[in-house]
Amino acid sequence: MNLLSPADHTLLLDLLALPTAGPLECGPGAPAPELWAAGRRYAEAAAALGFHVLHHAAAPPDCLARDDVPVLVRRTAAAQPEFLACQPSLVLALGPADAPHERTVMFNVHLDTVAGVEPVSFDGARFHGRGAIDAKGPAVALLAGLRRALGELPGLARDTRVLIQAVAGEEGGALGTFGTRPLVEAGHHGRLNVFCEPTGGRALTRCTAAMTALLSVHGDDAIDDRPAAGHNATVLLGFLAQHLAAVLDPELAPADGQLCVAGLHTGTLHNRVHGRGQLLLNLSYGAPATARRLERLVREAVDDGLRAFAAVFGRTRRFARTARDAPGIVRLEWLKRGLPVLGGDASPWLGALLERAAIPPWPAEEPGFTCDAIWTSGVAGAHCVVLGPGSLDANRAHAEGEFADLAELEGFAATVPRLLGAFRTSAPPAPPAACPPPSAPYAPFSSSPSSPSAPSSLSGEDFPMPLPNPPLSGFPAQAQAQARAQTSDGTVRLAYDDLLAFVTDVFVRCGVPAPRAATAAEALCYGDLSGMDSHGLANLTRQYLPLFEQRRTDPAAEPEPVTDLGAALRVDAHRALGLWAAAEAMDLAVERAEQFGIGLVSVYGATHFGCAGYHAARAAHRGLVGLVASNCGGQRIARPPGGQVTMLGTNPLAVAAPAGPHHPFVLDMSTTVVPTGRVRAAARAGRQVPEGWLTGDDGLPVTDPAAFDLGRAHLGWLGGTAETGVYKGYGLGLAVEVLAGLVSGSGLGPAPAALNGDGRPSGRDDDIGYLVAAIAPALLRPKEEFAADAGALFGSLLDCPPLDVASPVRYPGWPEGERARTRRATGVPISCRQYRELADVAEKFGLTTPVPLNRTGTGTGTDERAGADERAGADRAAHLDGVR
Repeated sequence: MNLLSPADHTLLLDLLALPTAGPLECGPGAPAPELWAAGRRYAEAAAALGFHVLHHAAAPPDCLARDDVPVLVRRTAAAQPEFLACQPSLVLALGPADAPHERTVMFNVHLDTVAGVEPVSFDGARFHGRGAIDAKGPAVALLAGLRRALGELPGLARDTRVLIQAVAGEEGGALGTFGTRPLVEAGHHGRLNVFCEPTGGRALTRCTAAMTALLSVHGDDAIDDRPAAGHNATVLLGFLAQHLAAVLDPELAPADGQLCVAGLHTGTLHNRVHGRGQLLLNLSYGAPATARRLERLVREAVDDGLRAFAAVFGRTRRFARTARDAPGIVRLEWLKRGLPVLGGDASPWLGALLERAAIPPWPAEEPGFTCDAIWTSGVAGAHCVVLGPGSLDANRAHAEGEFADLAELEGFAATVPRLLGAFRTSAPPAPPAACPPPSAPYAPFSSSPSSPSAPSSLSGEDFPMPLPNPPLSGFPAQAQAQARAQTSDGTVRLAYDDLLAFVTDVFVRCGVPAPRAATAAEALCYGDLSGMDSHGLANLTRQYLPLFEQRRTDPAAEPEPVTDLGAALRVDAHRALGLWAAAEAMDLAVERAEQFGIGLVSVYGATHFGCAGYHAARAAHRGLVGLVASNCGGQRIARPPGGQVTMLGTNPLAVAAPAGPHHPFVLDMSTTVVPTGRVRAAARAGRQVPEGWLTGDDGLPVTDPAAFDLGRAHLGWLGGTAETGVYKGYGLGLAVEVLAGLVSGSGLGPAPAALNGDGRPSGRDDDIGYLVAAIAPALLRPKEEFAADAGALFGSLLDCPPLDVASPVRYPGWPEGERARTRRATGVPISCRQYRELADVAEKFGLTTPVPLNRTGTGTGTDERAGADERAGADRAAHLDGVR
């Protein structure tokens, strides 16, 4: 083929000669890796093809202040001030800076290697050297393939944006936490993302992640003449290693992940009973549910192993003390856990693209492997494939004698133009130039192609916020001005996918991991999509961004099960973003329900989660019944009937269930007459509220919504008055407080501090409690019977003869489902005021405001039809005023 030129051969030999194993691989005291030099050498070669440096810098220290960063990474960085500074990552760019995400391809290579010096050579057919197949060989072959693509595909650099990430921090167990992850979260990705790892030229769309447990013994040493006087860590850890291997091996199928029992070490002296030692256990997993199960199994297996050790060695002469004291001197610590997985992209778009490029798939029965492609999981609009030459095993990657055959590198280079050609034919045309995306995504760290100590642009606080008005080249400020100018009157409609991607990017800029940000954005946009605008985008600037700014939510928090009984769990949310954490809790409840028939997750330490119905409906979409109840933590909004001070929050309750062929049943209600969001929405719009929502101290109804926040009116309970059943709403509110707050141990509204109130709302909605439950009817009765009965139940309601044919009978969830269906097709309507707020948010975070589809009242027939569709669909049904 001769795609790799003599200059490419020289480049690869130069890179192989540079030692680029990082501190995690080489240990303390080792020379700094020459990653700056490797990056510059690679950038020089890419410049010959037209690439320019978009970013060349070390990651900021703040990127390590997250629970999903392995403990070893954090400890090493703390002990070695130069840890990050000597491990920069590089981003190269080719093609139009204003190309949309849909016309952008990203290739990822890593320039760091595992430790161990390998002689560098090339005999005309085979390259030898550390990183020949797992790092530097594929990186050079990629450039050769791009050179061929630019020659074979005229106009490629004019209509397609190509990014290359050449990262550090892939090896040593870092898994991209300070290399690939910050770059992806800063927006350096495309619609197609190719991670160049050895796959034998086959397309792998799933990647495992790994978790590492450290089992350590902290006992007393003894001399060999008196072995019974000390603790024998060697015997104890050896026993536990065998026990863990025997217990865990049958529990982990190859398709689920791999088990590695490794690193048992106590000491080297022959005449010493070593009382201290450690055992490392590494487990890869292909799904978050598998990770949670393995974590539980490890804890249980350690406990069982300690009991078995006591039974075997408790009566021995030399090991009795070790057996007796073992539970007190053995510690289990997780050095790495909580990493995402790449679950496999089943997108027809990606499948068709790979087929057109004649790239065979990775066999379904063959286990995948772990690489930093996991950080693209959940990124909105991004598709990922792992693809590269050679094999980790056959080419002796990470081992003595690592090599890459020239024919393998040539074969991968030949794949690149086929892949880009297929991408060009599948990518949509670029949008009009009037509203282009930003020329470069805002990266939360500075870009310096030459300085090995590139400074971070973030402060050293625990949860960094992006700098306001970041310095961006190109269109952002202009785009925001256009956005504001477009909306002097009327209402705008935004494509739902554009809105979702925008909110996802906002949450990512706030420090939320991309997959979680996507879930949180979906939960927030659900409000506007389904018509519950008071709990949608309006809360982005009023609720969630202030939570980040005030450090009341931790964007990277990892909820932690503190009690796990199988069907029931108690979880400390650690102030994680509630929009995501509640969805995760429901997914966990569903997982347990599918195993036990019911799953219950009790959560404390939580934050505001948006629409309760969104989270309950996650169960219904999987054929289960979902229930969600939430108190408001320490926030007090409503008074008990006859009381002078506020004691309880709005305490929402949601129940969702499948409805056969119809929209799911979703009851989403506050236990007060309405949630506070609807009162404040009316105040912003200058509308009066109906009598019954608010009551003054004199007991008379108040219709001015502004009176609520001024303390001149308080929120009423469902039921209205004593004569009309106020104790039903009040009782429901208390029931939610018990289920969500008292059971979980979260903050409570009714508390001694509430007695000092003045009648106005008081306290903050911190330390919120949730009760999240799922029921699996298919485990209790035949699945087909349940589905048929559900369809008949809700279908009968829809068929009920109405009193007014213009207002047909509906059930909770049907109007919202119909609205969502319409708005997905015709766009989500938001007010001009709300759109201007989004423009301000976009300018602050260096994003582009979603381009309106059209303005109602001044648009074309398409927009008029959209409004007509809504009126004929969901809006003809009575709005459920109790919806939260």
